[in-house]
Amino acid sequence: MKKTILKTTLFCAMLLPIASVASQNVSVGGQLAIYGVGANAKYKINDQFGVRAGFDMFALNDYEIEQDEATFKFDVKLQDFMAVADWHPWGGSFKTSAGLIVNNSNLDGDIIPNIQGNTIEFTFNGTDYSYQTDELGSINVLAEFDPVAPYIGIGWDTSFDKKSGFGFTFDFGLAFQGAMQTDYSLRFGEALDIEKETEGMADGPAKDLIIANINSKRDQIKNELEAELDKEMVTLQDELDKYKIMPYISIGFNYKF
Repeated sequence: MKKTILKTTLFCAMLLPIASVASQNVSVGGQLAIYGVGANAKYKINDQFGVRAGFDMFALNDYEIEQDEATFKFDVKLQDFMAVADWHPWGGSFKTSAGLIVNNSNLDGDIIPNIQGNTIEFTFNGTDYSYQTDELGSINVLAEFDPVAPYIGIGWDTSFDKKSGFGFTFDFGLAFQGAMQTDYSLRFGEALDIEKETEGMADGPAKDLIIANINSKRDQIKNELEAELDKEMVTLQDELDKYKIMPYISIGFNYKF
């Protein structure tokens, strides 16, 4: 979080001299948004229209949730870039906005089954599974958004009709993002790591036998678990398909030159 705030502060600092030279119709600022901490720059075209670009970001790494049968460990990245046009119908602070949001947000994590002695035992969709501790590492889960989403919204920018000075900004809108897409994949343990198990071995029948045994065990685990993962992914995707419109909210300040 500290790195995110530092990046935003540096971005604003870089924009200040550029804006002061470019035009008295330029404003720059920062905001706290649903996607994190961000910054923006706006150009006033005339008494009713302006164009604006900005970004927001937030990162949470190595977050863990422990349950009886598994530990969930994941990284969350929220990041968006926005390019919109603002219409101030009465020439004042109130505005309506339309444009695009580029969403680079994702969740990347692992489901790590808890170890019971020398085995990993867990229940998935009502079926019991048991593997050696060095056979199954984790189940990786990756969830991502469509990269580009149309955006519409309303808000206020109290500096818009000022000659210069600080202003308050607020935005509330909707991004037509589409449903988040998810994907599962298996990560095998050290015993099924072909490179590690055959390290230093010369090519020949012995090495080929080890590789064949590892691939056979991998295929067995895949056949057992991937069908269950596919069912789970269909269920999850059906639920995510209900949420294709994402809200966008931000509050902040800017300075008009």
